[in-house]
Amino acid sequence: METPPEGEDTKTFSNHPNIQSVYPTPTSGIGAQTSPPASTPSSVTASPADPNPVTADQSHNTHDSTHILQWLTFMFWGLTVLALAWLTASVFTRLIAGEDTSTFNYYLIASLIILFPCAFVCDMMYVKQEPEKKIGASSRIMAAYSIIFALFGLFALLGIAWNIVAWATGSGLDHSSSKADIVSGLFIFFYYLATFMRTLNPIHAGWIPKTYRYLMLGVIVIFVILGFTKPTFNQKAVAATGSSARYSFGGSGSSNSGSNNNIGPNGKLEPSVVGGTQCDIPVLSDGSTTGQVALFGGATCSDSDANIQAATGKNGGNYTANGFTCTSTKQGPGTQWSDYWNNAFYSYNCSSGSKQTAFNLQTKAQSQSSSALTN
Repeated sequence: METPPEGEDTKTFSNHPNIQSVYPTPTSGIGAQTSPPASTPSSVTASPADPNPVTADQSHNTHDSTHILQWLTFMFWGLTVLALAWLTASVFTRLIAGEDTSTFNYYLIASLIILFPCAFVCDMMYVKQEPEKKIGASSRIMAAYSIIFALFGLFALLGIAWNIVAWATGSGLDHSSSKADIVSGLFIFFYYLATFMRTLNPIHAGWIPKTYRYLMLGVIVIFVILGFTKPTFNQKAVAATGSSARYSFGGSGSSNSGSNNNIGPNGKLEPSVVGGTQCDIPVLSDGSTTGQVALFGGATCSDSDANIQAATGKNGGNYTANGFTCTSTKQGPGTQWSDYWNNAFYSYNCSSGSKQTAFNLQTKAQSQSSSALTN
Protein backbone atom coordinates (compact mmCIF):
# COMPACT_ATOMS: atom_id res chain seq x y z
CA MET A 1 0.00 0.00 0.00
CA GLU A 2 1.21 3.54 -0.80
CA THR A 3 2.19 5.80 2.11
CA PRO A 4 -0.34 8.69 2.43
CA PRO A 5 0.94 12.27 1.87
CA GLU A 6 2.05 14.05 4.99
CA GLY A 7 -0.81 15.70 6.77
CA GLU A 8 -3.47 13.40 5.26
CA ASP A 9 -5.57 11.16 7.43
CA THR A 10 -4.86 7.48 6.76
CA LYS A 11 -8.53 6.61 6.71
CA THR A 12 -9.34 9.45 4.29
CA PHE A 13 -6.53 8.43 2.03
CA SER A 14 -7.63 4.85 1.86
CA ASN A 15 -11.14 5.91 0.92
CA HIS A 16 -10.11 8.41 -1.74
CA PRO A 17 -12.39 7.94 -4.76
CA ASN A 18 -9.69 8.49 -7.32
CA ILE A 19 -7.11 6.28 -5.77
CA GLN A 20 -6.95 4.00 -8.80
CA SER A 21 -6.55 6.92 -11.17
CA VAL A 22 -3.80 8.41 -9.06
CA TYR A 23 -1.95 5.15 -8.90
CA PRO A 24 -3.02 3.24 -11.97
CA THR A 25 -2.07 -0.46 -12.20
CA PRO A 26 -0.19 -1.43 -15.38
CA THR A 27 -2.04 -3.94 -17.55
CA SER A 28 0.84 -4.84 -19.84
CA GLY A 29 4.59 -4.66 -20.06
CA ILE A 30 6.83 -4.31 -17.03
CA GLY A 31 4.93 -4.39 -13.78
CA ALA A 32 1.81 -5.95 -15.24
CA GLN A 33 0.23 -8.50 -12.93
CA THR A 34 -0.48 -11.94 -14.22
CA SER A 35 -3.11 -14.17 -12.67
CA PRO A 36 -2.08 -17.76 -11.92
CA PRO A 37 -3.58 -20.38 -14.16
CA ALA A 38 -6.84 -21.80 -12.96
CA SER A 39 -6.38 -25.21 -11.45
CA THR A 40 -8.36 -27.94 -13.09
CA PRO A 41 -10.03 -30.29 -10.59
CA SER A 42 -8.58 -33.80 -10.82
CA SER A 43 -10.84 -36.42 -12.30
CA VAL A 44 -9.02 -39.26 -10.47
CA THR A 45 -10.75 -40.25 -7.29
CA ALA A 46 -8.78 -41.92 -4.54
CA SER A 47 -9.71 -45.54 -3.97
CA PRO A 48 -10.41 -46.59 -0.43
CA ALA A 49 -7.51 -48.37 1.24
CA ASP A 50 -7.60 -52.22 1.19
CA PRO A 51 -8.59 -53.26 4.70
CA ASN A 52 -6.58 -56.54 4.33
CA PRO A 53 -3.59 -55.83 2.13
CA VAL A 54 -1.60 -58.87 0.94
CA THR A 55 2.08 -58.45 1.53
CA ALA A 56 4.83 -60.08 -0.52
CA ASP A 57 5.69 -62.39 2.39
CA GLN A 58 2.07 -63.53 2.72
CA SER A 59 1.84 -64.25 -1.02
CA HIS A 60 5.08 -66.23 -0.87
CA ASN A 61 3.79 -68.29 2.07
CA THR A 62 0.54 -69.00 0.23
CA HIS A 63 2.46 -70.37 -2.75
CA ASP A 64 4.62 -72.51 -0.48
CA SER A 65 1.60 -74.04 1.23
CA THR A 66 0.04 -74.83 -2.17
CA HIS A 67 3.22 -76.56 -3.32
CA ILE A 68 3.41 -78.63 -0.13
CA LEU A 69 -0.25 -79.59 -0.44
CA GLN A 70 0.25 -80.52 -4.11
CA TRP A 71 3.24 -82.71 -3.22
CA LEU A 72 1.38 -84.46 -0.38
CA THR A 73 -1.72 -85.03 -2.52
CA PHE A 74 0.04 -86.92 -5.29
CA MET A 75 2.40 -88.70 -2.91
CA PHE A 76 -0.58 -90.18 -1.08
CA TRP A 77 -2.34 -90.97 -4.37
CA GLY A 78 0.79 -92.73 -5.61
CA LEU A 79 1.04 -94.90 -2.48
CA THR A 80 -2.70 -95.60 -2.54
CA VAL A 81 -2.65 -96.72 -6.17
CA LEU A 82 0.42 -98.88 -5.51
CA ALA A 83 -1.34 -100.69 -2.65
CA LEU A 84 -4.50 -101.00 -4.76
CA ALA A 85 -2.48 -102.48 -7.64
CA TRP A 86 -1.03 -105.17 -5.37
CA LEU A 87 -4.48 -105.92 -3.93
CA THR A 88 -5.94 -106.18 -7.44
CA ALA A 89 -3.24 -108.65 -8.49
CA SER A 90 -3.76 -110.65 -5.30
CA VAL A 91 -7.53 -110.80 -5.72
CA PHE A 92 -7.34 -111.93 -9.35
CA THR A 93 -4.71 -114.53 -8.44
CA ARG A 94 -7.32 -115.95 -6.06
CA LEU A 95 -10.24 -115.54 -8.47
CA ILE A 96 -8.58 -117.01 -11.56
CA ALA A 97 -5.62 -119.08 -10.39
CA GLY A 98 -7.28 -120.28 -7.19
CA GLU A 99 -4.32 -119.50 -4.95
CA ASP A 100 -4.90 -118.49 -1.36
CA THR A 101 -3.56 -114.95 -0.84
CA SER A 102 -5.56 -114.09 2.27
CA THR A 103 -2.72 -113.02 4.54
CA PHE A 104 -1.20 -110.77 1.89
CA ASN A 105 -4.62 -109.22 1.23
CA TYR A 106 -5.07 -108.22 4.85
CA TYR A 107 -1.84 -106.23 4.90
CA LEU A 108 -2.84 -104.44 1.69
CA ILE A 109 -6.33 -103.68 2.98
CA ALA A 110 -4.87 -102.22 6.18
CA SER A 111 -2.57 -100.04 4.07
CA LEU A 112 -5.48 -98.75 1.99
CA ILE A 113 -7.50 -97.92 5.10
CA ILE A 114 -4.70 -95.55 6.13
CA LEU A 115 -3.55 -94.18 2.76
CA PHE A 116 -6.83 -93.57 0.92
CA PRO A 117 -8.39 -91.13 3.44
CA CYS A 118 -5.13 -89.14 3.48
CA ALA A 119 -5.14 -88.92 -0.32
CA PHE A 120 -8.87 -88.08 -0.45
CA VAL A 121 -8.66 -85.24 2.10
CA CYS A 122 -5.47 -83.74 0.66
CA ASP A 123 -7.00 -83.77 -2.83
CA MET A 124 -10.13 -81.96 -1.60
CA MET A 125 -7.96 -79.29 0.02
CA TYR A 126 -5.60 -78.95 -2.93
CA VAL A 127 -8.32 -78.60 -5.55
CA LYS A 128 -9.42 -75.34 -3.87
CA GLN A 129 -5.94 -73.87 -4.41
CA GLU A 130 -4.93 -75.64 -7.62
CA PRO A 131 -3.68 -73.02 -10.10
CA GLU A 132 -5.23 -72.90 -13.52
CA LYS A 133 -1.81 -72.74 -15.13
CA LYS A 134 1.01 -74.45 -13.29
CA ILE A 135 4.34 -72.64 -13.45
CA GLY A 136 7.56 -72.75 -11.49
CA ALA A 137 7.67 -75.22 -8.61
CA SER A 138 4.07 -76.27 -9.23
CA SER A 139 4.86 -77.35 -12.79
CA ARG A 140 7.95 -79.26 -11.66
CA ILE A 141 6.00 -81.19 -9.04
CA MET A 142 3.32 -82.00 -11.61
CA ALA A 143 5.92 -83.16 -14.15
CA ALA A 144 7.74 -85.39 -11.63
CA TYR A 145 4.62 -87.24 -10.51
CA SER A 146 3.25 -87.48 -14.05
CA ILE A 147 6.43 -89.20 -15.21
CA ILE A 148 6.32 -91.65 -12.28
CA PHE A 149 2.68 -92.59 -12.95
CA ALA A 150 3.30 -92.90 -16.68
CA LEU A 151 6.23 -95.28 -16.07
CA PHE A 152 4.17 -97.51 -13.78
CA GLY A 153 1.42 -97.61 -16.41
CA LEU A 154 4.02 -98.60 -19.00
CA PHE A 155 5.31 -101.39 -16.73
CA ALA A 156 1.73 -102.70 -16.45
CA LEU A 157 1.45 -102.84 -20.26
CA LEU A 158 4.80 -104.64 -20.50
CA GLY A 159 3.61 -107.21 -17.97
CA ILE A 160 0.47 -107.79 -20.02
CA ALA A 161 2.52 -108.27 -23.20
CA TRP A 162 4.95 -110.70 -21.56
CA ASN A 163 2.14 -112.82 -20.14
CA ILE A 164 0.36 -112.92 -23.51
CA VAL A 165 3.58 -114.15 -25.12
CA ALA A 166 4.06 -116.78 -22.39
CA TRP A 167 0.48 -117.95 -22.85
CA ALA A 168 0.71 -118.03 -26.66
CA THR A 169 3.99 -119.93 -26.72
CA GLY A 170 2.79 -122.51 -24.22
CA SER A 171 5.42 -121.70 -21.60
CA GLY A 172 4.28 -123.71 -18.61
CA LEU A 173 1.30 -125.95 -18.01
CA ASP A 174 -1.07 -123.93 -15.91
CA HIS A 175 -2.05 -120.77 -17.77
CA SER A 176 -4.40 -119.57 -15.02
CA SER A 177 -1.60 -117.51 -13.47
CA SER A 178 -0.93 -115.81 -16.82
CA LYS A 179 -4.64 -115.07 -17.19
CA ALA A 180 -4.71 -113.56 -13.70
CA ASP A 181 -1.67 -111.42 -14.48
CA ILE A 182 -3.17 -110.18 -17.76
CA VAL A 183 -6.46 -109.14 -16.17
CA SER A 184 -4.65 -107.56 -13.21
CA GLY A 185 -2.35 -105.70 -15.60
CA LEU A 186 -5.30 -104.18 -17.45
CA PHE A 187 -6.84 -102.90 -14.21
CA ILE A 188 -3.52 -101.55 -12.98
CA PHE A 189 -2.88 -99.77 -16.29
CA PHE A 190 -6.21 -97.95 -16.03
CA TYR A 191 -5.48 -97.00 -12.40
CA TYR A 192 -2.29 -95.27 -13.44
CA LEU A 193 -3.87 -93.75 -16.54
CA ALA A 194 -6.59 -92.16 -14.40
CA THR A 195 -4.02 -90.96 -11.85
CA PHE A 196 -1.87 -89.52 -14.65
CA MET A 197 -4.85 -87.54 -15.98
CA ARG A 198 -5.74 -86.32 -12.48
CA THR A 199 -2.18 -85.11 -11.98
CA LEU A 200 -2.11 -83.16 -15.25
CA ASN A 201 -5.74 -81.96 -15.15
CA PRO A 202 -5.09 -80.47 -18.62
CA ILE A 203 -8.32 -78.52 -18.98
CA HIS A 204 -8.47 -77.47 -15.32
CA ALA A 205 -11.98 -78.87 -15.01
CA GLY A 206 -13.44 -79.23 -11.54
CA TRP A 207 -15.15 -82.51 -12.40
CA ILE A 208 -11.86 -84.33 -13.09
CA PRO A 209 -10.59 -84.38 -9.47
CA LYS A 210 -14.05 -85.10 -8.10
CA THR A 211 -14.70 -87.95 -10.55
CA TYR A 212 -11.27 -89.41 -9.85
CA ARG A 213 -11.77 -89.35 -6.07
CA TYR A 214 -15.10 -91.14 -6.13
CA LEU A 215 -13.98 -93.57 -8.84
CA MET A 216 -11.07 -94.63 -6.63
CA LEU A 217 -13.39 -94.90 -3.65
CA GLY A 218 -15.69 -97.27 -5.52
CA VAL A 219 -12.87 -99.44 -6.86
CA ILE A 220 -11.19 -99.71 -3.45
CA VAL A 221 -14.44 -100.70 -1.74
CA ILE A 222 -15.03 -103.46 -4.30
CA PHE A 223 -11.55 -104.95 -3.99
CA VAL A 224 -11.52 -104.71 -0.20
CA ILE A 225 -14.75 -106.75 -0.15
CA LEU A 226 -13.28 -109.28 -2.60
CA GLY A 227 -10.12 -109.43 -0.50
CA PHE A 228 -12.12 -110.42 2.56
CA THR A 229 -14.60 -112.80 0.91
CA LYS A 230 -11.94 -114.70 -1.13
CA PRO A 231 -14.15 -116.06 -3.96
CA THR A 232 -12.65 -118.15 -6.78
CA PHE A 233 -13.74 -119.16 -10.27
CA ASN A 234 -11.10 -121.90 -10.47
CA GLN A 235 -12.85 -125.02 -9.21
CA LYS A 236 -9.73 -127.08 -9.81
CA ALA A 237 -8.03 -125.15 -7.04
CA VAL A 238 -10.33 -126.61 -4.39
CA ALA A 239 -8.55 -129.49 -2.77
CA ALA A 240 -10.11 -132.65 -1.35
CA THR A 241 -10.07 -131.04 2.09
CA GLY A 242 -12.02 -128.08 0.74
CA SER A 243 -9.06 -125.73 1.18
CA SER A 244 -6.71 -124.34 -1.39
CA ALA A 245 -4.29 -122.82 1.10
CA ARG A 246 -0.63 -122.87 0.28
CA TYR A 247 1.37 -125.28 2.39
CA SER A 248 4.11 -124.28 4.76
CA PHE A 249 7.46 -123.45 3.22
CA GLY A 250 9.20 -124.44 6.45
CA GLY A 251 10.88 -127.77 7.14
CA SER A 252 8.96 -128.79 10.24
CA GLY A 253 6.16 -130.43 8.30
CA SER A 254 3.66 -129.70 11.05
CA SER A 255 0.06 -129.76 10.01
CA ASN A 256 -2.30 -126.83 10.23
CA SER A 257 -5.63 -127.59 11.80
CA GLY A 258 -8.08 -128.90 9.23
CA SER A 259 -5.65 -128.91 6.31
CA ASN A 260 -3.28 -131.41 4.71
CA ASN A 261 0.40 -130.58 5.15
CA ASN A 262 1.15 -132.83 2.08
CA ILE A 263 3.12 -135.41 4.05
CA GLY A 264 1.78 -138.86 3.13
CA PRO A 265 1.17 -141.76 5.53
CA ASN A 266 4.57 -143.19 4.60
CA GLY A 267 6.27 -139.96 5.71
CA LYS A 268 7.01 -138.82 2.18
CA LEU A 269 6.19 -135.40 0.81
CA GLU A 270 3.29 -135.30 -1.66
CA PRO A 271 2.66 -132.67 -4.39
CA SER A 272 0.84 -129.49 -3.38
CA VAL A 273 -2.82 -128.87 -4.01
CA VAL A 274 -3.85 -127.47 -7.37
CA GLY A 275 -3.05 -123.76 -7.46
CA GLY A 276 -0.72 -124.08 -4.47
CA THR A 277 2.54 -124.75 -6.29
CA GLN A 278 5.53 -123.42 -4.38
CA CYS A 279 7.85 -122.93 -7.37
CA ASP A 280 7.69 -122.08 -11.06
CA ILE A 281 6.70 -124.90 -13.37
CA PRO A 282 9.39 -125.76 -15.96
CA VAL A 283 8.68 -127.12 -19.44
CA LEU A 284 10.22 -130.48 -20.38
CA SER A 285 11.68 -131.06 -23.83
CA ASP A 286 9.99 -134.48 -24.22
CA GLY A 287 6.51 -132.92 -24.10
CA SER A 288 5.76 -133.91 -20.50
CA THR A 289 3.96 -131.39 -18.32
CA THR A 290 4.40 -130.85 -14.60
CA GLY A 291 2.70 -129.01 -11.77
CA GLN A 292 1.89 -128.81 -8.05
CA VAL A 293 5.48 -128.45 -6.83
CA ALA A 294 6.05 -128.84 -3.07
CA LEU A 295 9.17 -128.38 -0.91
CA PHE A 296 10.21 -129.74 2.49
CA GLY A 297 13.19 -129.88 4.85
CA GLY A 298 15.13 -126.95 3.43
CA ALA A 299 14.81 -127.94 -0.22
CA THR A 300 14.77 -125.01 -2.65
CA CYS A 301 13.12 -124.24 -5.96
CA SER A 302 16.50 -124.77 -7.63
CA ASP A 303 16.51 -128.34 -6.26
CA SER A 304 12.98 -128.88 -7.50
CA ASP A 305 13.73 -127.48 -10.96
CA ALA A 306 16.78 -129.72 -11.35
CA ASN A 307 14.81 -132.79 -10.24
CA ILE A 308 11.96 -132.04 -12.64
CA GLN A 309 14.31 -131.47 -15.58
CA ALA A 310 15.97 -134.82 -14.80
CA ALA A 311 12.59 -136.53 -15.32
CA THR A 312 12.84 -135.81 -19.04
CA GLY A 313 12.63 -139.06 -21.01
CA LYS A 314 11.97 -141.24 -17.94
CA ASN A 315 8.28 -141.79 -18.90
CA GLY A 316 7.21 -141.95 -15.26
CA GLY A 317 10.08 -144.19 -14.14
CA ASN A 318 12.28 -143.83 -11.06
CA TYR A 319 15.65 -142.09 -11.31
CA THR A 320 18.49 -140.54 -9.31
CA ALA A 321 19.83 -137.04 -10.05
CA ASN A 322 21.53 -134.17 -8.28
CA GLY A 323 21.91 -136.23 -5.11
CA PHE A 324 18.15 -136.89 -4.92
CA THR A 325 16.43 -140.25 -5.32
CA CYS A 326 13.15 -139.78 -7.15
CA THR A 327 10.34 -142.36 -7.03
CA SER A 328 7.01 -142.18 -8.82
CA THR A 329 3.49 -143.34 -8.08
CA LYS A 330 1.02 -143.73 -10.93
CA GLN A 331 -2.20 -141.94 -10.17
CA GLY A 332 -5.74 -142.52 -11.40
CA PRO A 333 -9.21 -141.22 -10.52
CA GLY A 334 -10.18 -140.17 -7.03
CA THR A 335 -7.16 -138.07 -6.04
CA GLN A 336 -7.21 -134.40 -5.22
CA TRP A 337 -5.33 -133.72 -8.47
CA SER A 338 -7.37 -135.97 -10.83
CA ASP A 339 -9.85 -133.33 -12.01
CA TYR A 340 -6.93 -131.10 -12.96
CA TRP A 341 -5.00 -133.61 -15.07
CA ASN A 342 -8.12 -135.27 -16.56
CA ASN A 343 -6.07 -138.37 -17.46
CA ALA A 344 -3.53 -140.62 -15.78
CA PHE A 345 -0.38 -138.99 -14.38
CA TYR A 346 2.53 -139.63 -11.99
CA SER A 347 3.26 -138.19 -8.53
CA TYR A 348 6.96 -137.88 -7.82
CA ASN A 349 8.85 -137.66 -4.53
CA CYS A 350 12.56 -136.80 -4.59
CA SER A 351 14.54 -137.19 -1.34
CA SER A 352 18.08 -136.31 -0.26
CA GLY A 353 18.49 -136.68 3.51
CA SER A 354 16.01 -134.30 5.15
CA LYS A 355 15.35 -132.46 1.89
CA GLN A 356 12.35 -133.46 -0.18
CA THR A 357 10.68 -132.13 -3.31
CA ALA A 358 7.47 -133.40 -4.87
CA PHE A 359 5.55 -132.73 -8.09
CA ASN A 360 3.06 -134.24 -10.49
CA LEU A 361 4.04 -135.19 -14.03
CA GLN A 362 1.98 -136.20 -17.04
CA THR A 363 3.76 -137.66 -20.03
CA LYS A 364 2.89 -136.59 -23.53
CA ALA A 365 1.33 -140.02 -24.21
CA GLN A 366 -0.85 -139.74 -21.09
CA SER A 367 -2.03 -136.26 -22.01
CA GLN A 368 -3.12 -137.50 -25.45
CA SER A 369 -5.00 -140.49 -24.05
CA SER A 370 -8.74 -140.53 -24.73
CA SER A 371 -9.57 -142.28 -21.45
CA ALA A 372 -10.65 -139.38 -19.27
CA LEU A 373 -10.73 -139.90 -15.54
CA THR A 374 -13.97 -139.86 -13.63
CA ASN A 375 -14.26 -138.71 -10.05
